[in-house]
Amino acid sequence: MKSISQILNEITGGVEPMCTVKEIAGACKVHEQTVYSWTNPDGTEPRYSQLVNLSHYLIQEYNYHNLAMQMMLPCSGRANGRVLDDLMKLYEFGTDLSRAFADGNKNKCEVALGRMDAEMEDLKKEVGDL
Repeated sequence: MKSISQILNEITGGVEPMCTVKEIAGACKVHEQTVYSWTNPDGTEPRYSQLVNLSHYLIQEYNYHNLAMQMMLPCSGRANGRVLDDLMKLYEFGTDLSRAFADGNKNKCEVALGRMDAEMEDLKKEVGDL
């Protein structure tokens, strides 16, 4: 499971960041400097209500489910970390499928199902490697 600082650094860092610190600050209703303190592994962490607001924002604006999934995944076990990533992707693609089905978009449904099938194959391989 990733820490909030890891997630924030992933979505705001790199060559092509997903969103800006300013956007996160707006979604959480805090100053940008507060968000910067959250990106430090030894810094403070946001309140639960701020995480919920940020999670909703990231899903709505970027279809990013990783933050929301943190509370739904097991905290321990024998998995090597890759299994949890596969489960998060399955959830994300399942959400894509649900939206496409509600919209009546057969092509998007098939794409989501294909992605889910690929993740299931990854999970089967992981289990086979145990």
